[in-house]
Formats: sequence, structure tokens, C-alpha cells
Amino acid sequence: MKKHWKLIIAVFCVLGAAIYSMFLLMTAPGGAGSINGTFHEAGEFLGAASALVLILINGQSLLKMGLRKESLWESLDRRTLSGSALIKTTSHRLVVLLTKLHPLLGLISVGGVYLHCFLTDAPVNLFLKIALFLVAWQSIAGLILYIRATPRYISKSVYRIHGQFIVAVSITACAAFGHLPLLK
Repeated sequence: MKKHWKLIIAVFCVLGAAIYSMFLLMTAPGGAGSINGTFHEAGEFLGAASALVLILINGQSLLKMGLRKESLWESLDRRTLSGSALIKTTSHRLVVLLTKLHPLLGLISVGGVYLHCFLTDAPVNLFLKIALFLVAWQSIAGLILYIRATPRYISKSVYRIHGQFIVAVSITACAAFGHLPLLK
């Protein structure tokens, strides 16, 4: 229980923000159907913030993929670039930091994406439904990986699902194509 305190606090913060926003919507003048500009702007902010957090998470994956290939760093060393060792150690430190923050950032992004959908009250087309499904799929897989009590064979299978970079690209593409009709 002690090692999961950050995740528990983050879950309560996301749930608290969701409950508070629903309370504000229900007590708004005109009822829940009248979403005024403040809620819409808050939803737009949450969407942009969630997109930035997702960029951080996917940037971590790209950085990991780049660091696995030592030939890149060897080619930099062959050209005698000064500071290539500094770049390498700094990028490794960044990967370690982002890996530690990955569960927390993932939870924040999922909560932000779903609150964004709730507060903006925009029509949801097929692309956005697919993006929301993939976000839920990735978050459930990440939660299964975070819980250490799952059997090893399940964790290995779920890691293959959660670790696919093509899912992140699909989420990005579906979200982009889904937001195109909403632009005015």
C-alpha cells in the first residue's frame, strides 16, 4: 500500500475533478444541458493538457527506441562531437525519470481526455469513438501491468498489447481525424 500512494492520490484527484465538474454542470443555471463558455473552455484546456501529457508519454517511447540503437551514438562518437557522452547520459536520465512518471502521467492523460469529452459536449464521431476505445484499452492494460499481483503469463501478454507504438500512432491519427469536422 505504501508504494502505491502516488497512484492512489492521482486516482482520487482525477475522480475528484470529475465529480466536481459533474456537480458544477448539474448546478449550472439552466441544468446540465446548458454548458456555458467556462465549462467549454475548461474542457478545451483539459484536451490540450492531455495531448501534451500524451506527447510526453510517447516521447518517452521514442526516446527509448532511439537509445536502444547504439549505432546512433557510435556514429556520433566517430564524428568526434563534443558532449555526445553528456547527451547520452542526459537522455538516459530523462528516460529513467519518464519511466518512473509513466503510470502517473498515463492516469492524468486518461482522466483529462475523458473530462475533455465530457466538458466540451461535442458530437462524437466514429474516429473519436475509436480513439476513446484505444485510450481505455491502453489504460486498462497499463493498470494490469502496474498491479504486480497478476500472473506472469498474463503480464507478458498484456505488455505486448500495451507496448505497441502503433496503438499510440492510431490514437493520435483517430483523434486528429475525429477533430477535423469539429473545426469551424
